[in-house]
Amino acid sequence: MVGLTGAVLAGGHSSRFGSNKALYSLTNGKTLLQVSIDLLRTYCEEVLISTSEENARAYEAYQQVGIVTDNYTDCGPLGGVEAILEACKHPWALILTCDMPAMDAETLSLQLSSIRGKDANAIAWQTANHRLMPFPLLIRKDTLPIVREKLQAGCLKMKDLLNALDTKWMIITDEGPFKNINRTDDLLR
Repeated sequence: MVGLTGAVLAGGHSSRFGSNKALYSLTNGKTLLQVSIDLLRTYCEEVLISTSEENARAYEAYQQVGIVTDNYTDCGPLGGVEAILEACKHPWALILTCDMPAMDAETLSLQLSSIRGKDANAIAWQTANHRLMPFPLLIRKDTLPIVREKLQAGCLKMKDLLNALDTKWMIITDEGPFKNINRTDDLLR
């Protein structure tokens, strides 16, 4: 898709996983990170990895993409979103997390098809009972000042950011693609 930056959040501590989960190799030989990169390349002209300064060295092998480091340290996904929006070259960013290996092209295509002019500045997901799933996230680059306001105020929850934006919520009908990996046991699912 023209005019779209793709990015993978891969800067977490992976404390529950026990090691950097972005670099975990699946049975097909691809890392969790590579699965997300490959999916984004289907749609995006530019692909970035968002990470902490301490994890950046671990991703040097991924030279085919840009690496951006957090400007606001230890601020969770919101810090990564800020770094992505600052670095992206396009009006929209499609942001995935590195730990959702079941995310698929069909889900992303549905989300991308909902971009219409300026009727929303973010597009995210929720379940039928209104449980929010902020990723994958489509977000406009021009929301960067609002993201920074939240970070500077210490308001680090993605839910709070999305409620402050003009967010279009898409309903999840199949939670399978949204399952994430936090522990090695989660890989058995």
